Amino acid sequence: PKARLSRNLALLEQDLGVQLAYRTTRQFQLTAAGQEFYTNAKEQVDQLEVSILNLKSQDQSLKGPIRITAPED
Repeated sequence: PKARLSRNLALLEQDLGVQLAYRTTRQFQLTAAGQEFYTNAKEQVDQLEVSILNLKSQDQSLKGPIRITAPED
């Protein structure tokens, strides 16, 4: 919900000690600090997603011997 997002953004701004966005009832715009923070965070999230995809692709390959027990006929 928008209220939760707004509250979390306000808490982040308070923690960082910098305003990340200009907010009005009709407009939302990032400050210069907010744009820099977003750019850096997006790069990190993108790298994390690539790492997760690489890890998942490695786990899907079969490894090790396969033993089959079946009657001769």
